[in-house]
Amino acid sequence: INRKFEPCHRKRVLFVLDESGSMQNGQLDVATDNALSIFDSHVQVDDMLGVITFDNTTMTRIPLQQVMGEDHKRALRVQLDNARNGRWGGTSMYGAISEALQSVGQIEQAGDGSDTWLVCLTDGASADSSNIIRERLRHSPDNLHVILVGVSLSTGLHQQMKDLCNKYQVEDTKGIFIPTQADIVAMNNAFGQVASRIPVSATFELDGHMTDTDCQEHIRKYLPAFIKRNDMLLQRFWIQFLYRRVTVFDENDDFNYNEKHDALGSSLMETMLSEVEQFLREDQNCSWIGRTHEQLIYDFTNKTSPQFRLICTSPELMDTETKDKYENLDLPGFFIPSVRELQKRSTLDRFLSQALNVPLVECSDGTKRLRCIDESSFVLTLDFTLKLLSMHERIACHVPCIIEGETGVSKT
Repeated sequence: INRKFEPCHRKRVLFVLDESGSMQNGQLDVATDNALSIFDSHVQVDDMLGVITFDNTTMTRIPLQQVMGEDHKRALRVQLDNARNGRWGGTSMYGAISEALQSVGQIEQAGDGSDTWLVCLTDGASADSSNIIRERLRHSPDNLHVILVGVSLSTGLHQQMKDLCNKYQVEDTKGIFIPTQADIVAMNNAFGQVASRIPVSATFELDGHMTDTDCQEHIRKYLPAFIKRNDMLLQRFWIQFLYRRVTVFDENDDFNYNEKHDALGSSLMETMLSEVEQFLREDQNCSWIGRTHEQLIYDFTNKTSPQFRLICTSPELMDTETKDKYENLDLPGFFIPSVRELQKRSTLDRFLSQALNVPLVECSDGTKRLRCIDESSFVLTLDFTLKLLSMHERIACHVPCIIEGETGVSKT
């Protein structure tokens, strides 16, 4: 958390919306709905919000101000929603932008380093001149960014809008001109691009360092029933197994930046907890093929971004709920292997290569295999693959691993 999500500066979001007569056909409603969506998702307590609308005159709906709390945010939302009630006159966009810049300039004197996102929407050529804002924009702070959504604007105006968003400078800025058509889908997509540009301020508090007492309380709270309170050795093994798994969570980009799966963390953690219990409670000297067994593989091939893999012994015996859960995760390289795939040497070699971080070697027939298996004349089966993975997990977690048996033990 400390490394990936350092608290960012609070931001200012200022909407400048066209309410001229040509916006009467639902465009202003769509624009207001999208502004509300951005407000809900991106504007947090302590951020600043302002709303200006314009036809041939300018109207300040919400003076640029700090969001002081959740009640205040709800009140501001009502005011923003009222922006859909237009006055339907002409179009004087540059005067409205000038007023927006003036309000930002008054706040900017505080010099808190906050980014300002000026989001403007218009659907026609402006009757006034860009000269009234040109110099002010050109000399505006680097943390002021202009995003302009142009609804059905003629292509002859596009370069003017791009120059405006670039603040009439040669250098690139974070501003952007987004042309769109007047239909709902196109406008929603355009505002989706706007939302993707504006950062979401940090909305959580970072936990401080935990004391020894805090740690002990957490251990007591979450210690599974099969571990006794006075069994400190088993407690340590349990923590070491979980620590290795949480490390993958911490470093895995697909988990940290997941936007698609609501239950991604809980689904993976559920599997982790069950496999830790299985590793610590059950005798590993068993036949793995005769039962359904799922196990995550922690692929540290890329140490900066480890990945999750899945191996299972009898996918045909997997219950529908579990199967659906895994199939819906949709992580890179994460899939349920079929029975036929589990019978292939290449599949087993790939799993071992990923788990043990041992490189595969390309053979003359184009397949990739583990050289050490071939050099030892070892017959690799699914059962032995699971045994090797089980042993590796213990070694990686610094947990004792006792191997007993007769034929084949030394090779294993």
